[in-house]
Amino acid sequence: GRVLLWAGSIGMTGAATLAGKAALRGGAGLVYLAAPPSLRPALEPKLEEVIIKDIPELEPGEIGPGAVEELLQLAGGCQVFAIGPGLDPFPGSDRLLEKILRESPVPLVLDAGALAMLSGNPESLRECGQPVIITPHPGEMARLTRLTTAGVQGSRLELARHRARDWHCTLILKGARTIVATPAGKVYFNPTGSPALATAGAGDLLTGLVAALVAQGMTAEKAARAGVYLHGLAGDLLPARGAMAGDLLGKFARAFQLVEKAELECSPYGPNHRRVRPNLA
Repeated sequence: GRVLLWAGSIGMTGAATLAGKAALRGGAGLVYLAAPPSLRPALEPKLEEVIIKDIPELEPGEIGPGAVEELLQLAGGCQVFAIGPGLDPFPGSDRLLEKILRESPVPLVLDAGALAMLSGNPESLRECGQPVIITPHPGEMARLTRLTTAGVQGSRLELARHRARDWHCTLILKGARTIVATPAGKVYFNPTGSPALATAGAGDLLTGLVAALVAQGMTAEKAARAGVYLHGLAGDLLPARGAMAGDLLGKFARAFQLVEKAELECSPYGPNHRRVRPNLA
């Protein structure tokens, strides 16, 4: 599968790097990173395996006329389009995102900067003809819903279910026991994860991982559920303190191995029929 990632801005190329690497670690065959040419010198030394695609630029870091068409054309050659890690909103970026929502040829994963662009009109998610996954943390969810962060945290279940239905999207509400809510009204609580996930860059890794799973043929719901589980399991393999996002990325392969091992060991008969949380020993 191929992933297109639109990410990064001046001072935040690290987020784009982490998301791109996570997509590759998540199993994507090819990852394309769309970015203004002024970011290429900062991105290339960090991304040996990711293919960087220049998009039109008005001034350093701000994309220009024709960028939407270029992004949509690139997306047409991929299986998923992920937007947002390290992406700094700029004048008119909200309208640009709305056009992408209306015309995207592939499913979308929206995080960080894309959610900031969306915050003025989250109802535009309904206009997308493709499955959409959004991945807000409580602060981003507060901006999308015009609530306080405390208000979000006080009604996580009800809020996630209602907004996923209302906006016609799969919603990953991050936090302790991350919630995945679907447009059909289903809600799942993720059992994996540790304080190691509360570090800068961890959300960028989740975006890349979920995008990779969509690129490999998973539905939006399954990719969201599997992505948060694997992401959390990688966190469980790290100490609660002292870990960075790069350490988390390094545990993705082991997380996949543990899940595959657990699947093989689960008999289709008897008490072990249901999938279990892998033994981390």
